[in-house]
Amino acid sequence: MLVALAVTIALGWTPVDIAEGDPAPPVPPAAAAQGLPYFSVVEAQASGFGEPVRVHGFMVVNDGEMRLCQALAKSLPPRCAGDSLRVIGLALSGLPLVTVEGTTWSTEPLDLIGTVSDGVLTVALRLG
Repeated sequence: MLVALAVTIALGWTPVDIAEGDPAPPVPPAAAAQGLPYFSVVEAQASGFGEPVRVHGFMVVNDGEMRLCQALAKSLPPRCAGDSLRVIGLALSGLPLVTVEGTTWSTEPLDLIGTVSDGVLTVALRLG
């Protein structure tokens, strides 16, 4: 377990916290994670892949619900523009986030690794 954690950290992967009671998603081995399918939010939403995938998008948190968005609307605070996935299993600490009027969002796109099912991305790992 310690070796896997050391390899994970050395490759720049950050494990995320899973809330107690949440089912733990499958975590791909860190060395193999670079070979995972890479999807936009739109592609991941359409795939329902069920296997670990890498998804790229902006995080928006509003009323306690986390969403990974294809893009951000040019409003303040921003909201999702285009398609989005509900996100579970991601710890927000350490992310480049801004909060205005109760809405929190990422200032840069995020790369998340997890499984997608029924419009929900269950996060196993976060890049960077």
